[in-house]
Amino acid sequence: MDIDISQLGQSSIFEGLSPREIEDVLEQIFYTIKPYSQGQIIFSQHRLSHSLGIILEGKVKVAKFLPSGKNIIIARFTPPASFGEGTVFSQQEFNPSTVMADSRARILFIDQANLLKLFAVNQQIMTNFLKLLSRRLLLLNQKISLLSLSSIREKLSYYLLDLSDKQNSLTVRLPYTRTYLANYLCIPRPSLSRELSRMQKDGLILSEGRKITIIDIQALENLLL
Repeated sequence: MDIDISQLGQSSIFEGLSPREIEDVLEQIFYTIKPYSQGQIIFSQHRLSHSLGIILEGKVKVAKFLPSGKNIIIARFTPPASFGEGTVFSQQEFNPSTVMADSRARILFIDQANLLKLFAVNQQIMTNFLKLLSRRLLLLNQKISLLSLSSIREKLSYYLLDLSDKQNSLTVRLPYTRTYLANYLCIPRPSLSRELSRMQKDGLILSEGRKITIIDIQALENLLL
């Protein structure tokens, strides 16, 4: 078995299972492990996939390609994250987005039939899957809320307030680079930097690299009312 079981035990799918239990359930199903080079497509948005992927090595990104050829980065994942939860049981014809390797990567795949078998063999795995799916739906709702905002300042205010709530501090650290954040907020990278500078000049925030301090939280909240 060419898998680091201790690492796999840290994935959301196998959370709460001992290494021995993970080995036992994997022995009862069929799965595949595939290598990918950087930039190689794992799941195409033009063809529906019916497999759950778990990252063993490398990085993976999820992107939405627009007719213009531009793309919006929706998410990035590292081991032992999983992806494909929302489409593995879907009956639609296409994936909503493209999943590709962001570096050299190795992915473990479990198809729909074998995932159902896992649920039957171990109820904890089914519970973990449903919890993971619920978290992803909440993130999707957050993304929709961001996209519904009209101005860059509103989007940044929403994002910073949400980050402040999660980190329980008015001084937050951006978990991503500004380039990734710009893609996430669906705005040009130069526009993001300009707006952060304007918000600092207006006394709303203090920006120091990836560390941002909210100076006037009431003003940010008022932008969203």
